[in-house]
Amino acid sequence: MNDMPMMQSQNNNCHNNMMQNMTQMPGWKSDKKMMKSNMMYATPEMQKNMIDIEQKELDIKKAMLDDKVDWSKVEKLNKEIGEIRAKMQTEMMKNQYEMMKAAPAPTTPAKQ
Repeated sequence: MNDMPMMQSQNNNCHNNMMQNMTQMPGWKSDKKMMKSNMMYATPEMQKNMIDIEQKELDIKKAMLDDKVDWSKVEKLNKEIGEIRAKMQTEMMKNQYEMMKAAPAPTTPAKQ
């Protein structure tokens, strides 16, 4: 997805970068500040998904504070987070694919 050249406005680049960073598992926690600062570029559905993920992460933190951790509950919440991220990633890929299809073909200078 990142290897394809993109011809789009700076706002779309910011949105794509934010969404790419947001959905990558290893950098998820470190990118939360960036996500919040770029939330205005996200669609309302994406904003809702981000809030749902944050809520589920908070539920996991609460569950981990219990004397006896309910690991099935933690696993369920982690799976739900993964499903939300996968849906968001697929939606972003669809959007990028459509933008690439709609982008004008690059022109080559005429040979003389």
